[in-house]
Amino acid sequence: MSMKDAMNPGIRKADVEIGGRFIAKVSGKLVKVRITAESSYGGWNAVNEESGRAIRIRSARRLRRRVKQVRCGECENCRTLIMLKPTWFKRYKAAKKALAEGSLNPDSWTPEQINAEWRRMCDESPCMGPKEI
Repeated sequence: MSMKDAMNPGIRKADVEIGGRFIAKVSGKLVKVRITAESSYGGWNAVNEESGRAIRIRSARRLRRRVKQVRCGECENCRTLIMLKPTWFKRYKAAKKALAEGSLNPDSWTPEQINAEWRRMCDESPCMGPKEI
């Protein structure tokens, strides 16, 4: 096992789900694949989204990471969150600074609570037209 593999454990078998989209190594290239079913021979059946060909993923080691969805910035939900982000970021930085100085008011939010609330807002207002990375 190389140092690179030890630092990045990648996807585990339990993380793979039917319908999930991943970056996988296929014929020496990293491509986007969609898992379609479990294979009766072990592993999973998938579709290479670039070529449309069916492939078999024998092991989770072949999968590198999930395909990330990012906000389009054009739909109403995305524009609202983009507009609110600087305010939330300022709140987070102020809470983090107050926590480091020991002057955080017990009634105010901790940086973790602010981060959790921001993530909840993002999850509750899905993007209407996501782009992929």
